[in-house]
Amino acid sequence: MAYSYQIGEAKNNNTAYNCLLATHTLNSIVSLFVTTFLTAHIYSFNGDTYAYLYNVAIFNMVYYLGYALLSLPLSKIVDKTNRVGMYRIGIVLKTLLVISFIFFGKSLAKLLVIAGILNAVGDAFYYSSYNVLRLEMVSRKQSSSFASVYYILAKIVEVVCPIVLGALIDTVTFSCTAVVVLIVCVAQVVVSLFVKSKRPEGSGFSLREYIRILKKRKDVNKKIGYMYIISAIYGVSYLLTTLMNVCVMLEYGSNFSLGIITSLFSIGAIFMILFMTKFTKPGKRSWLFLICALLPVVASIIFVIKINQFSVVLLNGVVIITAIVYKVLFDAHRNSNLKEAGLYDQISEHLTIIEVLAGHSRFACFAVVFGVSLLKSLALFKIMIVVTTIMCGMIHILILLYEKKYLRENNSQ
Repeated sequence: MAYSYQIGEAKNNNTAYNCLLATHTLNSIVSLFVTTFLTAHIYSFNGDTYAYLYNVAIFNMVYYLGYALLSLPLSKIVDKTNRVGMYRIGIVLKTLLVISFIFFGKSLAKLLVIAGILNAVGDAFYYSSYNVLRLEMVSRKQSSSFASVYYILAKIVEVVCPIVLGALIDTVTFSCTAVVVLIVCVAQVVVSLFVKSKRPEGSGFSLREYIRILKKRKDVNKKIGYMYIISAIYGVSYLLTTLMNVCVMLEYGSNFSLGIITSLFSIGAIFMILFMTKFTKPGKRSWLFLICALLPVVASIIFVIKINQFSVVLLNGVVIITAIVYKVLFDAHRNSNLKEAGLYDQISEHLTIIEVLAGHSRFACFAVVFGVSLLKSLALFKIMIVVTTIMCGMIHILILLYEKKYLRENNSQ
C-alpha cells in the first residue's frame, strides 16, 4: 500500500504530498475566477439589484444541487476505481469549463443553468477524489499543518490574483482573462501527474453499513457527530462570501475594486492564520472563537443601518478575517477524526455524507436569495445578511465545543 493509515505517522511520499498541496493551491486560482469573478462579471447587471441577486441565486442553486446529487454516485466510483485518475478527470473538466468562458465570455449570463451544471460536474469529480486522496495521504499528525499551509497559500493567491484578474477583466475582456486562467489549469494537470496513491485493500462502498456503524458505536458518533452538524449549516459561509462580493460590485461597480478589497483583507486572513497557529493552543482559545463569532454580527448591524462604501468594506474585512478561523479548523478536523475512530475503510462514505449535507445546505441558502430577489425587499435582504453572520458565528461556537470535547476525551484516555 502506498500510504500508511497509522494515526501518528507522517506521510510516506513527500513528492506526492507536496504535489497534492500544489494542485489544490492552483485549483484555488481557478475557483477564484469561476466563483468570485464569475459572480461579479458573468451575470448581466443592468442596475437592478434584485435581477442581479436572481442571477446569482439561479447559478448557485443549479451548481450546488448538481454537486450534492453527483457526490454519492461519484464517491462510489472513486472508492471502487483509481482515485488519482478521477482526480485528474476533475481537473480536466474544470479546464473545459474555463475554455467555455473563452468562447462564450459574458454571454454565459444567458446560459446560467448550463454554466452551473458544468461547474457542478467539474467540482464533483474533483472533490470526490481530492477529499479521499487527502485523507489517505495526510496523517492525523499532519492534518492541521496541511490545512494551515494550504490556507496561507490560498490567501496569498487571493492577495495577488484578484488584483491581476480584476485589472485584466477591466482592461481587456472576460474571455482574454480566461486564457490566462487556462494556463494555470494546464499547469495543474501537469503537477497532478506526480500525485500517487493506491486504493486500500478490501475497500468497499456501503453507506448503509457505515450508518449502521454510526448507530452502533457511540464513540464514533462522539468523534465525528459535530462535523456532520457543522456540514449541515456550512452553506451559510459560502452564501455570506457571495453576498459580500455582490455588495462590493453593487457599491463600487468595478472589477478592480473587488480585486483590491479581496486582496487587502486576504493579507489580514494570513496574519490571522499565523497568529492562531503560533500564539493560541487548542482548549485555550475560547476567547478567539467568541470574538470571531461576535464581530461579523456587529459589522452586519452597522451595514444594515447604513449601506455605504465604509460599511461594505468593514463587513467584508471582518468576514474574511474571522471566517478563516473556522475554515482552517473545520478543514483540519472534518476528515482526520475518522482515522481516530479506526474507520480507515469508510473514508468515502464519511466524505459523501459531509459533501451531501454541505451541498444541500448551500442549495437551501441560495434558495433564500432566490426568494428575496423575487420579493424585491430591501428589508429582507438586510435581515438575510444579519442572520447569515449569526449562523456563521454558530459555526465558531460548534468548533469551540468540538475542540473542548475532543481534548477532554483524549486527555481522559
